[in-house]
Amino acid sequence: MAWIYAIALTESLRNGQESLRISTEICDRTQNQQWNYLATKAAAFAELKRFPEAIEVMQKTIALTPPGNQEIVKAMLGEVQKSLPWRGKATE
Repeated sequence: MAWIYAIALTESLRNGQESLRISTEICDRTQNQQWNYLATKAAAFAELKRFPEAIEVMQKTIALTPPGNQEIVKAMLGEVQKSLPWRGKATE
């Protein structure tokens, strides 16, 4: 649910605060070692327009991301660095 709350294309489905609450709890439980949970937390920060925090979390995420998922995580970081929330694809 945290991922949907952070990135849903439909505005009424997004809830950055709830996404951040859930993803922070999960990241804490996994000692910030699961790249996909960290990416969700970064997406929540971006949804809340807390871009410096989103960038910081994304940089940690990249270090933990398996090679097969690096492209999408780097695209996500690129959007966050442009002060844009992640909506599932990079803008040009």
